[in-house]
Amino acid sequence: YSKDGKFIYLMYELKKAIDVYTYKTGDRAPVIEKIQTISTTSTKKPDNLTAACAMRMSVDQKYIYCTNAGENTISVYKRDEETGLLTMICCLPISGAYPKDVAVFPDGRHIASVNHDSGTISFFKVDYEKGLLVMSGRSVPVNEPNCCAIVKIGEK
Repeated sequence: YSKDGKFIYLMYELKKAIDVYTYKTGDRAPVIEKIQTISTTSTKKPDNLTAACAMRMSVDQKYIYCTNAGENTISVYKRDEETGLLTMICCLPISGAYPKDVAVFPDGRHIASVNHDSGTISFFKVDYEKGLLVMSGRSVPVNEPNCCAIVKIGEK
């Protein structure tokens, strides 16, 4: 859900797509309407070995990120805060195999790809204007990572 409660983002692992829905409260039940379906992959016809694995939203909710295992990519989308619609900025390879999760740094400019099969976590700077993921240093070895959360601590 978006913070304002107006939009729902639903990722489908095998369909390799994200559906966007509007959400409104109704008299007896919520009113939910699908307004967009967008691919998570870089190709029109991804193979059956590709699966959408994880979806995260930036802290400011201006961007959504999705990992694609098998294709070994991360997709970055710009989110229109008024309409809720997504526009793919890029879908680029990560330096690892089977990215099961993506963690977004609090600054909104860096992400970490959690790569299960290669046993690594790779770090990237996101250049939203150019549509690039720029690797930041070497990948860190980790034994079979599955998920990751990066949080800012120490603020009052």
